[in-house]
Amino acid sequence: MLDVSRRLVAAVFAVFLVPVAAHLAVVPAHAADKRVIITDNADYSGFDLRTEKNVTLGACQNACLADGMCKAFTFNTKANWCFLKSDFAALVYTTGATAGRVVDVPELTPSIEQQRVAELNFLPKDYIDEARSYVGAVKERYPSQGTSYSALRAAGAAAMRAANYDEAALVYGRALALASEDGLAWLDYARASLARSPSSYSDRDRANTDATAGALNGYLRVEATPARAVALALAGAGLAKREAWKSAIRTYRASLKLAEVASVRAEYEKVVAEHGFRITSHEVEADAAEPQICLRFSDALPVARPDLADFRTVEDGAGLAIEPQASQICVNGVKHGQRYIIRVRAGLPAADGETLEHPVEISVYIRDRAPWVGFAGNA
Repeated sequence: MLDVSRRLVAAVFAVFLVPVAAHLAVVPAHAADKRVIITDNADYSGFDLRTEKNVTLGACQNACLADGMCKAFTFNTKANWCFLKSDFAALVYTTGATAGRVVDVPELTPSIEQQRVAELNFLPKDYIDEARSYVGAVKERYPSQGTSYSALRAAGAAAMRAANYDEAALVYGRALALASEDGLAWLDYARASLARSPSSYSDRDRANTDATAGALNGYLRVEATPARAVALALAGAGLAKREAWKSAIRTYRASLKLAEVASVRAEYEKVVAEHGFRITSHEVEADAAEPQICLRFSDALPVARPDLADFRTVEDGAGLAIEPQASQICVNGVKHGQRYIIRVRAGLPAADGETLEHPVEISVYIRDRAPWVGFAGNA
C-alpha cells in the first residue's frame, strides 16, 4: 500500500507542485466581488492600518472595501470609531464592538451548495457529510496561535516548498480556522494532507480523511472549472489512499471530464487496471466431457440484460453458447484440441453501472482430456 500511496502523491504533485492558487493564476477568470462578513460583539485585535473617527458602520465598511490594504476592521459602536486592519487573526469577544472581514470569494449559498452536492452524486453521501463536518471542526482542531491569516497562508506555502508536509497541513488548518470560506485554502490543505506520511495507521487514516474532506470542501466553494478539476483530482487521490477504489475511480473520471490532465489520466488508468471493473482471470474446464471456457470478472454482471452476449465474440465460434452467471461469462460447446480467441468489447457493463474501459482479447487452447486410470469393477 505504501508504493501505491507514493505513486498517488507523485501523480497529483505532477500537476500541483505549487500552491493551488498559483497554479490557477494563469487561468482567465472574473474576480469575485468583495464582500464583508460581519460579526457582532467581536474585535479583530492588532494589525491596525488607520482609524476613521465619527463614522457609521456602513461608512467604516465602505472605507475598508475601498482600500486595497484593508483586510478587516473593528467598529466601536459607542464611539463610532472605525479601526481598519491590514490583516486579521482570531476574533475576540468584545461587547460594544462589531468586527468585519473582507472576503473576495463567492458566498456558498444554499442553492450553490445544493448544485455542487448534486454534481457529486456519484459519491456516497457519507463523504459529503464528512467534509461538511470539517467546517466547524477546524476551529477546535486548530486553535488560534495569534498568527494572522496571511502569515499562515505564506507559512503553509513555504512548508510545502520545504517538503515539510506535516507543518504545511497544520498551518493551512489554522488558516481555515480563521477563514473557512476560501475554496483554494481548502485545496491547499488537501494537498498538504495528501502528501503526509505519518508512521501510525491512525494518523495516516486521519491524514487521508483530511485530504478527502479538504478537497470536497474546496469543490463546494470554487467556481472556475480548472479549480473544480483540481479539487476532484485531489479527492480522487485521497479516496484511493483510503482504498475506496470505486469512489476514487468515479472521482478521477469526473475530474477528467472537467479538464484532461495527463498525470491524472495516467493515475486513473492505473487505478482502473488494478481495481476497476475488469477480467480477473479465465478458466478452462478441459477435463470435462463437454469442455467450457469461463471469463471471471471483478464485479457482478447484469445477467438479466439480453444484450450482454453482444459484448463478446469468439473467433470461429459458430454454434457456441454464451452463458452469463453472476460474475462470470462462460462459453459452452467448445471442443478438445481446438484454439479459440475470445474478444470482449469495451463498454461491457457491470451490475453497478461501471463498464469495461478497454477491449480484451484472450487466446485459449482446449487440450485433450487427461488420461484416466482406474478399475472397471471391484477387485
